[in-house]
Amino acid sequence: MPHSHRLGRTAGVSLALIAALLSSSLPAQDSTLQQFDVEMVIFRVNNPSFTQEDWALEEARAKAKVPTAVAVADGEEVPPPLDTGAAVTVTQANESSIQPTSVAQFRLNSVENSLRRSRAYMPLAHVGWSQPGFAMNNPRPLAIESLLPPNAGVTGTVSMVRGRYLHMTVELSFVSPIDGKRYVLREQRRMRSGEKHYFDHPVFGVVVLVTPKS
Repeated sequence: MPHSHRLGRTAGVSLALIAALLSSSLPAQDSTLQQFDVEMVIFRVNNPSFTQEDWALEEARAKAKVPTAVAVADGEEVPPPLDTGAAVTVTQANESSIQPTSVAQFRLNSVENSLRRSRAYMPLAHVGWSQPGFAMNNPRPLAIESLLPPNAGVTGTVSMVRGRYLHMTVELSFVSPIDGKRYVLREQRRMRSGEKHYFDHPVFGVVVLVTPKS
């Protein structure tokens, strides 16, 4: 899998279709870190081509908690998976270091609109938040459902850390209204700020944009 997953490089997803201020009371250890705006569009695939063999593999991965993809540079330090047995504090969107951004600040509106016009995809949620670039050993995963509408059908965590590069770990579950089954998207990837990144799955997907705050 390529080191950086630019939008449109995933097979089956066309470029045409996938085309908040921080709180003043940040903890001292977080206020010294560089701040980033993170924006995410979550969508479902209306008619997924998902075979029984695919489903069996998906279910096995979910039970084994195996990432569906890990893309990092050779020799680059890899953030630890969130489910390691170690105690990891999951943050909420209303905590001081992670704050929701306003809809007026969104930059992925054209992506959401393209998905909405398409017959192949359906947007589930469009959210954004600001956060520090946490240290590699302090991932502070965000409970994504604290930002989502209650009917999105998506739960899980998103974690962004900064070493030499930005890294994002996405661990999301989606209950499909089509078949009632739960599907899991687990990916860990090196990010480029200012670029759209696509986290892929046959049933649902995520488009992410990370930009440094000036």
